Amino acid sequence: MAVIDKFSTGESRFLFVPEGDKSGGKSLMTINHAQSWKRGGRFGNIPIRQGKFNILDLDPARSVARQVNPYLRKLLSDPYDQSTGNFDYYRNFFTNVYEKMFPTTVDAIRTKRTKLLQRTRAILDALDEKQSKRLTPIPYLTHRIWLTSDETPYEVPNDRLEMYFESLKQLKAAKWVHHFWCLNPDKIPKTIKILEQSGCDIQVHRLEEILPAMRGKDIFWRLYEGKYYTAASDVLRFNLVNLKGGLYSDFGVEYATDLTPYVERFDYLFGQEGFIAGTSFLAAPKNSVVVSNLLRFLDGLNRVPAAFRNFGDGVVTPPWTALGILTVMMDIHTRETDRILPCPYGFDSLVKTNHMASWLGAGKFGQTSLQRQPLSQEIIFGDESLFSIPYRMNLEKDALIEKYTLPVAKLLYGVEKAEIEEKREALYQRFKDTYCDIKLQPRSTPIPLISHRSWITSTDNPTEVPADRLQMYIESLQILDTSPGWQHLFWCMDKTQLPKTVKFLEEAKARLGLNIQVRDIIEILPSMRGRSLFEAFYADNRFCNANDIFRLNVLHTQGGLYADMGCTFLKDLTPFLGVYDRLFFLYDWGNIDHSVCATKPNDDILDRYLNSLETLHLLSGEVKVITPTAPSQLAWTGSHHLMILLDLFSKETDKVMFVPQGQFLTLKHANSWGVTPKFGNKSILESKVDIFRVL
Repeated sequence: MAVIDKFSTGESRFLFVPEGDKSGGKSLMTINHAQSWKRGGRFGNIPIRQGKFNILDLDPARSVARQVNPYLRKLLSDPYDQSTGNFDYYRNFFTNVYEKMFPTTVDAIRTKRTKLLQRTRAILDALDEKQSKRLTPIPYLTHRIWLTSDETPYEVPNDRLEMYFESLKQLKAAKWVHHFWCLNPDKIPKTIKILEQSGCDIQVHRLEEILPAMRGKDIFWRLYEGKYYTAASDVLRFNLVNLKGGLYSDFGVEYATDLTPYVERFDYLFGQEGFIAGTSFLAAPKNSVVVSNLLRFLDGLNRVPAAFRNFGDGVVTPPWTALGILTVMMDIHTRETDRILPCPYGFDSLVKTNHMASWLGAGKFGQTSLQRQPLSQEIIFGDESLFSIPYRMNLEKDALIEKYTLPVAKLLYGVEKAEIEEKREALYQRFKDTYCDIKLQPRSTPIPLISHRSWITSTDNPTEVPADRLQMYIESLQILDTSPGWQHLFWCMDKTQLPKTVKFLEEAKARLGLNIQVRDIIEILPSMRGRSLFEAFYADNRFCNANDIFRLNVLHTQGGLYADMGCTFLKDLTPFLGVYDRLFFLYDWGNIDHSVCATKPNDDILDRYLNSLETLHLLSGEVKVITPTAPSQLAWTGSHHLMILLDLFSKETDKVMFVPQGQFLTLKHANSWGVTPKFGNKSILESKVDIFRVL
């Protein structure tokens, strides 16, 4: 109440609701207090008079009488908020990154760290208090990684394995589970045998278990193929901590004490190397805000403008994929309520480290030396440009434009090619500007996190979805699902007709925890615009063409991201759904296609398009004659007319993302409606459906 009195302004509006008249008078509510905290206690509560917990003890200034955790001495000897260790070395990187890429400064970050560390010290003071535990602690999981060459593999040194086992024995709680990760256990048989005989119950995993959902996958493989195994391991450890949660440690890290109380009370533990958050030792919950945003940044690392990419030049450790970026993300994305525990390395600390330094000098264990052969920008940022294929009218590669699109644009909308190209160029420039503006905040009404896939087949003689397409679908969902909140809808005409497909999806849902829902298209059929066309195509066994009508209807009503069954997502598109109004697949000749597309509900371009499907029979004869055959009429029910509407009616503020084949997705067309139809489809060359005669 005191806070309301002090901080409410003249513009604040409050509704004070008194308790209702128990005699029957009208009121907004009544309250019957259980008073479960009073004398006698109810529902398992301890009466407040018997409580021993003093909230004022959370203030370190009021806890001087409490025995100080000895670890505080190490923490205070080189404080993370004001440390000068490594700061000068990294000054160029951090000053530039904070001021030019994020809306903050190094001084502001130091102030934020100081506030966070006040809570850190208070929790360390009260470490023996039960009330200081998190209700959902960091998972009791440990992770170790060993990356080595597939052709000339190196085993883990025996002394490092012994350090590993001794550290695990420090963890006293029986609930701890230990994971060892490698590319191929068969390549390091001696190591695997020692792990199995260690008595530590270590589970050995192949990295292929997490590869479908891995973020920064392209950077990881470029680093691995260049034999920069330590740098590749940084990308991998971030993924493991994000996907599984738990405690990652290098093979040079030793635990000096039982870390169970610390993972139970803190949200983030990390090695402290002066001013820097070290990656040798890192713990966080699954899908934590910091690590999730770090991986999202890695997935879009080519968004970093060229002028900023050399920040940190001369720094041996890769600033964009290791210590540097973890520090930035920890500073930017920790919240006031988060509990961070920086852990300086040393014999009087929680952890001590004896770095293997395999990336220094001449390099060890087959690794390329970062000193002798520093990482190139091509390895970190890639050598492919998302903008190498502009959205353009390429008459040489797409004859349909000259034959159908331009005549329709001129006759129906009175627009010539030059005006369309001018509008396309402006739309594409907004795409580029938005993509490169990494400071841009998400819009208040983003594209919903709903993914749509569909499979339309005959109800009389149904064809199940091929196993390879289902696997591509599941791998795509794992990529998207690294961002929490996704709902995945799989649409079919009648799910009872596809028992094998439904069983596969249900098993994947249970195994991977994916929010998959199998839905029947009949749910939205009564309200479908262009329904007569949909039904005509379906009756003629033109299932793919019927799907063209369905997909844009479901996007218009629900919004989200649609993809054909031949699409595999390589990176998570979630961040871009927050800043763009629409997304379309872009062919390498420069035209869009709705085989992959995303919109908000009630999108005005889709609204125009769906309205046009309802009134095709009303077009003038001079327009109809342009597309007299079933194949040519795809100009109206496919993407060509949609392109015209996008070009002509997009607002100047609209932002459209154009995604070509390669970096973010791959698209494998089945061409099941073409010359050699598949999956029960009729060839469009045999179709007698005239869309202008369908009412």
